[in-house]
Amino acid sequence: MCVSSLRLACLAVLAAATAVNTASAEGRPAFDIAAAMAMRNSVAAAVQLEGPTRTARLAGAGRVDVDQPAKHDCDRDAAAPADRERVGEGIATGKFDARRAIRSCEAALKAYPGTARFEYQLGRAYEESRRFQEAARLYTAAVLKDYVAATTALGILHAEGQGVPRNTAEGLRLLEQAGARGSAPALHNLGSMYADGRARGVVRDPVKASEMYVDALAAGGTSTLKQFRTNAASYPADVRRLIVEKLIAGGHYKGPISSTFSPDVVRAMERLVASASQR
Repeated sequence: MCVSSLRLACLAVLAAATAVNTASAEGRPAFDIAAAMAMRNSVAAAVQLEGPTRTARLAGAGRVDVDQPAKHDCDRDAAAPADRERVGEGIATGKFDARRAIRSCEAALKAYPGTARFEYQLGRAYEESRRFQEAARLYTAAVLKDYVAATTALGILHAEGQGVPRNTAEGLRLLEQAGARGSAPALHNLGSMYADGRARGVVRDPVKASEMYVDALAAGGTSTLKQFRTNAASYPADVRRLIVEKLIAGGHYKGPISSTFSPDVVRAMERLVASASQR
């Protein structure tokens, strides 16, 4: 329930959520997320919410931080390893039981309505089941609470036109927003978009692609590291060479410049990924 001191903030979030649900029910594109975020952030004063299960602080320019519920079956079934706000270890895409995850995450949201972590994880289970519209609706709800992993996921859906109309500009905006918050998957996806330049409205930019890939490694991108270990040849040679140059410039590698990811280059990448956990 919205107490009087939070009335404006609650009305903004409720209005945004209503817009998402109405649009989804009518088969229309979801509302402008950026506008909804601006509406939420118009609340300038920090306020405190108290309750038996969680507390939250809403600051004008910040995110809604909620003391997360304890580990739930939804976390076991659908948490993503790259989600820095997860509870538990996480399970990789393609490796989890989507049906079981849907059941447990629906139960989690029923017990803890509006919890961004469970909204994202239920969205992830829906996406795994190819229920893209439902995934987009839940990701959008979590994005309104500034949940970084959901911002990445929603950006990918926009870029690929899954569950929402294809909108490369919106996909880039969301991925850049998540990348600025240290999302390694967002940075990797940005790198791929700039590496091949195939997305509508994206000009191929090998320099920017290499920057995004190295930033993904620096953000702890184990998936990026795995790709470079096992599938390096699928990345353009000019991008690979620029990645090596950037590793040298950053003091991570001291060998020769090459478009080949030698064992020494891979070890430099491993050190860079490992350093993320020490920060």
